[in-house]
Amino acid sequence: MRTLKPRKIQKVGNRYKYDVRNFLGTVKGSTGYFDTEAEAIEKRDELIANCDIVGEKKSDPVFSALVEEFCDECDQEKISKKQRNTKKTRAREFCGYETNVRGDNKFKLLGECRVSEVSAKVIHDKVRKQIFIDTRNHNTNQKRWTIFRSVVNLAKAKGYTNSLAYEGVKAPANPKSEGYKPIEVPADKDVRKMIEAARDLDMQQDLALIITAASTGLRVGELFGLRWSDVAFTDRKINVRQAL
Repeated sequence: MRTLKPRKIQKVGNRYKYDVRNFLGTVKGSTGYFDTEAEAIEKRDELIANCDIVGEKKSDPVFSALVEEFCDECDQEKISKKQRNTKKTRAREFCGYETNVRGDNKFKLLGECRVSEVSAKVIHDKVRKQIFIDTRNHNTNQKRWTIFRSVVNLAKAKGYTNSLAYEGVKAPANPKSEGYKPIEVPADKDVRKMIEAARDLDMQQDLALIITAASTGLRVGELFGLRWSDVAFTDRKINVRQAL
C-alpha cells in the first residue's frame, strides 16, 4: 500500500491548522488549530505516532487498502489463475483514477481517498467515465464496472460503510446494441412547424395529438390510450389510465 505523508501545516488567518485525516479518517480531533506553527506540528506528529497502523485506519481505510483486501479474497476464490490475476489487475487500476475529492490542496487519486470520501457523486462524475471508455469494448467496460461494484460491496461487508456508494449510479447503455436509440428531442421551432403544418392541412385530430404530446411528454402508447373521460378540462389535467 502507498505510504502516506503527513500533511503540511496550513496558516488560516492568525492560527495554524493541522490535519491528519489521511491517517485517522474524519473523526474528532483529526483536525485542529494552534496559535503557533510549532504547536500544530507537535500535535500532528503526536497523533500520527500514536496511530495503531500508520497509513491505514480499519474503520475508514483508504481505497487502495480496500482494493488489496479485495485482491486477498480473490486468492481464495475457486477460479483459474488467469481469471484471478485479471480481476486483481483491474481492481488495482481503480487506485490510479482521478477524482474530484480535494486533499492537501490537490485533487486525489481514488486510491488515496478514504472509503467515506467515495460518494455517489465521485463515482458518477469521475469513476464511471474512466471505467466506460468509448474506444473499448462495452462488455469489457461492463466487467470492470462489475469488479468495481464488488470492491465497494466489500466495504459494506467489512463494516467500513453503511451504504453502497454506487447506489443510484447506473452503467451507461451500450451504444452499439441493436435496441439502443439515442433520444432526440425536437426543438421548439420544429414543434411549431408541425403545429402550423397540421393547421394548414386542417388536420384537427393530428393537431390535438401534436400539441398534447409536446405539452405533456406522454409516450405514444399513453397518448393513443387516452379517452375523453381521462381529460379534466377544468383542472387542466390528463389522467393516464391505460396505454396502447
